[in-house]
Amino acid sequence: MLDERQKDFAPPLPLEAVAICQLSSASISLVASVTMAIMVTRSERGLSTPYRRIILGLSIADILQSSACLLSPFTVPHDVISDAVMNIPELSLTSTHIWAIGNDATCRATAYVLATGISAVQMYICFICFYYLCKLKYRMNNDTFRDKYEWKIHTFIILYNLCMSSLALGLDLFHTRTTMFCYVAEQPFGCRRHPDIVGECDQVIERRVRLFVYLD
Repeated sequence: MLDERQKDFAPPLPLEAVAICQLSSASISLVASVTMAIMVTRSERGLSTPYRRIILGLSIADILQSSACLLSPFTVPHDVISDAVMNIPELSLTSTHIWAIGNDATCRATAYVLATGISAVQMYICFICFYYLCKLKYRMNNDTFRDKYEWKIHTFIILYNLCMSSLALGLDLFHTRTTMFCYVAEQPFGCRRHPDIVGECDQVIERRVRLFVYLD
């Protein structure tokens, strides 16, 4: 039976179920994006229009995002999660920590890819909206759109996301965020919700995280 302290922290949904949902949705998204990228590049028209090139960029961005989500439950540092499970009541009710077989290096690597992919996906969705705005409202043809906007936006999306992810990596912002993935997060793990158990958050890292979230 659970003691009173554990009841207070009991999660509404088992984390194993959340992890399985994450892996399932990431797998479907990954297969769909890979299929889309192959179909676009191998079709007769290839990458002949801005729309097709934008869709390819969106597919690549989602491949990065989905791959990171798929690997994340396994690349989370095992020692960090094991310590948290021992000390934090709500996590002691689950067994998702046994999935974690990674270390700090794998955590940072998947977080880098995840941060790059998430932001790029959002930007490419906006890019598609902007493309149709130019096509439908301003009656802009593909050649004009390509010369005036397309390559500038592609370049901005790629460079901006690589630079921001590299900045986060250089500032040591990629850490364990939950038992199932690493991302921009405070240290030590669990400090925001359970400062009485794991200690207060590192003030320097916390300020950097807030600044990064604002810029990103």
